[in-house]
Amino acid sequence: MKKILIALLTFTFFTKMNGQSIDKQRLLHAKKSVVRILIDDKPSGTGFVVSKSGQIITCWHVIQPAITVDETTKQIHLKKITAEFISGEKIELGIYTYLFEAGYRDALIYDYCFLEPSIKTAVSYDFLKLGKFENVNEGEQVYSVGYPLGIEQQFVSTGILSTKWTDKIKLQDNTEMNREVSWLDLTMNKGNSGGPILKIGSTEDEVIGIATFILNPYANTSQQLSNLSANLGVDIAFGGISQVKVNKLFADAVTNNSIGISGCVSINHINSVLK
Repeated sequence: MKKILIALLTFTFFTKMNGQSIDKQRLLHAKKSVVRILIDDKPSGTGFVVSKSGQIITCWHVIQPAITVDETTKQIHLKKITAEFISGEKIELGIYTYLFEAGYRDALIYDYCFLEPSIKTAVSYDFLKLGKFENVNEGEQVYSVGYPLGIEQQFVSTGILSTKWTDKIKLQDNTEMNREVSWLDLTMNKGNSGGPILKIGSTEDEVIGIATFILNPYANTSQQLSNLSANLGVDIAFGGISQVKVNKLFADAVTNNSIGISGCVSINHINSVLK
């Protein structure tokens, strides 16, 4: 009986040690620091505040629909970019000019963008602490906060960092650049991009990556088929329903579907730029 009791106590101890939960106050802090990114008032993705002055980080591909540039990456036009907080407050944002100059290539490769309020105020914002990618190990618990599929409510998801690996990006001049990424056993959907991947700490949570992609083996093929159908110039209607529109709806449904495997880019490059 004594041996059984010791075994149960040992199991309970290790379960509590390994099965960390998200502290209520820290989760509220994270939710206050995460924003929905809107382009011309339409949802485009997620971002998170990294300074009390309201500096925000998101993915470049989240912001890219707002930008029109020429072959020299000189800015031509910028649509309205807005951050919407959990409170409902909205602030208009601008993009750091550095990202249209020396930082343009890095922004594309590492898929990040720095934003800041267009109008400076004395408001002090909640913000998240940036950690280091090496601070989290494979198998450790992480969580995300974001706005998947354009919903107005925040969605919190938790899972584990599954596998770290090096992604090789090939440039147009055939040179290769490496970026540190990881697979996550964590459900994310379109719209989560740009959100923080947080490691649960003993006293404070920290951002170790930026939500960037999901694994969807059928997305490219379904979109290619939809584009091919649209470009044929022939649309057959069944019962008054456009086949081209049906193909597009099907492709979008497949593309937006999550199979529960997602990925993030290391926060380390962001840290090096901020320094």
